[in-house]
Amino acid sequence: MKIINPSRDFASRRMVYLPSELIAHILDYVSQSTTRQPDLYSCCLVSQQWYSTSVSFLYEKPIITAGNFDKFADTVCPPSSTAYSRRSARDRGVDNLGQYVHVLDLTPLVHHSTNSRTTRLIGRMRKNLEVFVAPQSSFSTLNLSAISKCLKLTHLDLYYTISAIDFPSIKRSLRNLHHLTTLRLPRTCEITDPANHIPWPSSLTHIRLNRRFTPAALDTLIWPPFIESLTFDSCPHLLSLISSPPSTSTLPALKHPSLKRLRTLKLSPPPDLSIHKILTLLPNLTFLNLPQLNADDASLRAIAEMPSSSFIAHPLRTLELSDTFPNLMIYPERFIATLKGVLRNLRFLGLDAEACMQFGNWDNEMEELEDALMESAATATATAKVRRGGRHDDDDADDDGCETSAVVGVYYIR
Repeated sequence: MKIINPSRDFASRRMVYLPSELIAHILDYVSQSTTRQPDLYSCCLVSQQWYSTSVSFLYEKPIITAGNFDKFADTVCPPSSTAYSRRSARDRGVDNLGQYVHVLDLTPLVHHSTNSRTTRLIGRMRKNLEVFVAPQSSFSTLNLSAISKCLKLTHLDLYYTISAIDFPSIKRSLRNLHHLTTLRLPRTCEITDPANHIPWPSSLTHIRLNRRFTPAALDTLIWPPFIESLTFDSCPHLLSLISSPPSTSTLPALKHPSLKRLRTLKLSPPPDLSIHKILTLLPNLTFLNLPQLNADDASLRAIAEMPSSSFIAHPLRTLELSDTFPNLMIYPERFIATLKGVLRNLRFLGLDAEACMQFGNWDNEMEELEDALMESAATATATAKVRRGGRHDDDDADDDGCETSAVVGVYYIR
C-alpha cells in the first residue's frame, strides 16, 4: 500500500491565491443573481481575503425582511447596552459596515422597528446611502433630520409612511441634497402650503404626488426648475393644476412654464383632459402613461385629422394606456393614422391586457399595429438619410432629432 505524506497532501489542497481584483470581478456576477444575499454571505466565509472583498458587495443592497431585520440592525448599528457595543464591534473590525450600504428598502417592515432605531440606522449609513425607501410605521418627521445628512442620496421614497409629514418639513430637510433626483411623497402628506420660500434640491427631476392636496396650494406651487418626470397617484384637479382656461385658443395654456421640460408623465387625469390637449401642453414628452378614456376614438381622430401644415412631429416615443373601462373599444386604425402625423415618432405602445382580451381577433390587431410602428420607424430613418444627403449614419434620427431604432413594438401592461 502506498504511503502518502500528509504534509504534502495538505499543501496540494491549499487554496489557490487569486488577486482581489479578480475576486471582485467574480463577485460582480454573483451579486446579479437572484440568490445574491446567501451567495455573497458564503463568499465572506471562504477566507479573510474573500471576506474583505465580499463584505462591501453583501451590504451594498441588503434584502431586508421581517425575519432578518433585527440581526441586520444589530450588526450594522450595535446597541450600546449589549456586548455588541461600538468598542467591541470596532475590535472585531465590523464597526463601519454601514458605510457599505448604498440601497436600503425597509418597506417589508411594519411594526418591527422604532423611529429612533431607524434614525440610528440612517446615521450609520449616511456616508454612501443613495437610495432609501421608508418603512410604514417607524418613520416620521423626526427622521427627516437623519435623511438631511445623507448627502449622496439620489432616490427617496416616502410613499408607504403612515405618519403625517407636512410638505414644508420635507422640502426643508431635502434642500441641501444636491444629488437627489427622484422624490416620492408620502401618501399621507397633505399639501396645503406650497412652501415656495424653501428651495427644491438642485438636481430634482422626478416627482411622484398623491391626491392629498388643495388646488389652491398646487396652483401657486413653484416646481423644480429642471423637472422632467411627474407622476400623479390620482389627481382630480389635474386640469386646473397644469393649465389655465383658454382665451382665444380652443386649447388651454400651460400655467407652469417649468412643466414644459417634462419628458415623462404618468397620471390619472379627468376625462376632459384628452391626449390631444396633453401633447399640446407638454411638447417635450417622450413617455406618457394615462387611462385609455383620455385617448378615446374622438381624441385620436382629432390628432389624425390635423392638417400637416399645423403641427410638427411630437417627440413622444412610448405611450401606455391603462385602466381601460369595460366595453370601451380600442380602434387600431386610429393609432395607425396618428403614426403618419403628429405621433410619427412613436415606437412603443402599451395596452391594457384585460381590455384587449375582451375583443375578438386581437392578435391580428396587434400585428397590424406593430407593422405600422415598423413602417413609421423605417420612414423616419429614410427621411433622416435623405436630409443628410444620402450618407449612411449609424445614428439615424427621427423628426425630433432622436435616434431611431429597429426595436419597436406593442406590449401588454398589467
